[in-house]
Amino acid sequence: MAFQRYVPKTAPKKTAKKEPVAVIKPTGYISFDAAALEELGIGEASHAVLYFDPQKKRIGVHFVGDGNEEGALKVSRRRSTVGVKAPGFFEEFRFVLEKPVRCPVRRDSRTGYAVVDARALTRRRGRRKA
Repeated sequence: MAFQRYVPKTAPKKTAKKEPVAVIKPTGYISFDAAALEELGIGEASHAVLYFDPQKKRIGVHFVGDGNEEGALKVSRRRSTVGVKAPGFFEEFRFVLEKPVRCPVRRDSRTGYAVVDARALTRRRGRRKA
């Protein structure tokens, strides 16, 4: 009797596109992953300006090429990520973080900002200190 070859039936691998994500750490560091870099086209931005929309609970990040903009923060680069350290931003808007939080990111077509969905973050109640 002749040998018969066994070829396992495997489904073709789906190359699902990874969703862009920002990781917000308790230290006030916002890190954008490689998928976010590709999706947002951050390129050679050296600084970022942060915005907050309290009604929709989202963070806007405007990446800029120089630090001359008012409120511009230095962007730090790693191998496949970029990040912005802004502990004052999280204090100003009363965010409370006890562990790193992963938030979806998208580009706002109207403003061009990277928009981080911050609904997963909790905010301290009460008024800001004067």
